[in-house]
Amino acid sequence: MSSSSLLPPSPSPPAWFDTRYPPHYVAQQLPSNSSIVVDGALDDAAWQLVPWTTAPLVDITHHANASLNAVPDELQLRAKMRWDARYLYVGVEVREQLIWANVTGHNSDDGPPYKDNDVELFVDPSGTTQFYKEFELSARNATYDVLWGVPDSDGLRCDRNGSLPYLPRCVNTSSRFYPGTWTMANTRGAAGLGGGGLTTATAYAASDYGAYRHPYTTWTAELAFPLRAAADGSHGGLLDTDDAATTAAYVARYDPSAAAQVYWHFDLSRAQHFRRYRGGEFCPFDCAAGLAAPSLAAPSSAECAAVKARWPTLLGTQGYNCYWEWAIASPSTEADGLAYMHRPLRFATLQFAPSGAAERCRNVEFPGRHLAASILQAQRAALAATGAYAADISAVADACAPPQCDADALRDARARPELFSFAVHVVARASVLSAGCTARPCFNATVTLRLPGDVVAATINENSWLRVEHSAKAGERPCL
Repeated sequence: MSSSSLLPPSPSPPAWFDTRYPPHYVAQQLPSNSSIVVDGALDDAAWQLVPWTTAPLVDITHHANASLNAVPDELQLRAKMRWDARYLYVGVEVREQLIWANVTGHNSDDGPPYKDNDVELFVDPSGTTQFYKEFELSARNATYDVLWGVPDSDGLRCDRNGSLPYLPRCVNTSSRFYPGTWTMANTRGAAGLGGGGLTTATAYAASDYGAYRHPYTTWTAELAFPLRAAADGSHGGLLDTDDAATTAAYVARYDPSAAAQVYWHFDLSRAQHFRRYRGGEFCPFDCAAGLAAPSLAAPSSAECAAVKARWPTLLGTQGYNCYWEWAIASPSTEADGLAYMHRPLRFATLQFAPSGAAERCRNVEFPGRHLAASILQAQRAALAATGAYAADISAVADACAPPQCDADALRDARARPELFSFAVHVVARASVLSAGCTARPCFNATVTLRLPGDVVAATINENSWLRVEHSAKAGERPCL
C-alpha cells in the first residue's frame, strides 16, 4: 500500500452518522516476512496480531421488533482479515451445535453450500453495486463463487446480449446460460497458493461431526481470495469483472497494493438450517442438553411451516430452501418484502491498512452513499405512487418513507447547507438512453459533502448505479 496523506479532521459529523454507520473492519497488510498457511486452523502468528470482527450477526429480515432480529450467542460467528499484494485472507470461527454437510467440491452439481449450514461472504470492491462477488463455504469445505453484474432480484436493467451497451452487463456466472468460465478457483489444476487461485480449508474436531453439542462447538475456516485475475486466464479475482475496461479501472482505483486509503464494501453471513431430533424437538433455538440422533434429511413443507409459526424469521417453505439467514450488516428491512443478501448499498465497510495500523478511519464517502441510497428508495416510491420521479430534493423528501428511506438523515442533511448540497435531475422521456439515463423516465441525484480539503460527490441513478468522486488527491481522505 502506498503512503496516505490524511487531511485535517472534518467538522463534527451529524448526529445520525454514528447510528447509521455500518460495521467496519480494518484489514492489516501482512508484513513481507509473514505468511498464512491455509489449513483451516487459524493458528498462524499473523492471525494472533489482529482483532476479530465485533459486529454480531442479526437476522436479515430486520423486524421492527428487535427481539426477532437477535441471533443467540451460541450461533454467532466472527472473522479476521488480512491482505498482501496477491490475496485477501479471511479467517472465520463459527459456533455450531451440529457440524454436518452433504454438498462437497467447488461449484458442485449437487448445488451451493447453503443447502447445508454455511458461511457466506459478499464483496463489492468498487462500491458502485456493479460486479460484486458472492462466496459460500460449508464445514466440509464445499465452496461456491459467483460474479454478479448488478444486484440480483432488485428489478434492475442489464444488457444480456450486447445490444444495449448503455446498460451494465447481465452477469450471473453460476447460471447455466453464462457463456464464460469465470471463477476465482484455479481452473488449471495447480494446488495451493502457488497456483494463484482461491484456496480454502476448514477444521473441526472429528468427534464433533454429526453429533449434537450443547451449547455449541466450533469449526474454523481459512480463505485466500485472489485480488486480481491471473494473466493466463486460469482464475478470476475479487477486482475482476466481466469487462476488460471496467476491470482495468477497478484495479487502478481499488487495488489496495497500488492505492492508498482504500475501502471496499462487504457482508458476512451464514445460512442456518434446522433439524428434527429424537422426541420431535427442532434445533437450533432453545435446545436442551443431551439431544441425540438428529435427522439429517431436508425438512418437509409441514415441518417448515411448524417451525416458521414458532420462529417467524425462517425463510423458505421446504427442503434445503427452508433456513435462516443472518448477517453482520443486515441488508433488508421488514417492509422490503424480500429478505435477501444482495443489497450492496447496505454492506459493511472494509478498510485496507498497512501492517500494524489498526486505527479505524471511518469512510468519508458514507454520508453521501447513505443519503443517495435513501434518495433511490424515495424515488422508487414516488414512481410507484405517481408514475413520475420527484423533480427536486423537496419532493424527494416528501416521498421518503421509513424504513427503506432514512427520512431523519435526509431532513438533517438538508438543514446543514454548510456541509451538504443536493441536485436532482429528472428526464421524463429521454431521446437517447445512456449509462446515466437507462430508462424512460430516469433520474440522477447527487449528494455533495464539503469537507476541509475534499469535496465528496455521490451520484446515483434509477438503476442503482452509484459513483463517488473526490476533489482531493487519491489517498487523501479525512476521517469521520
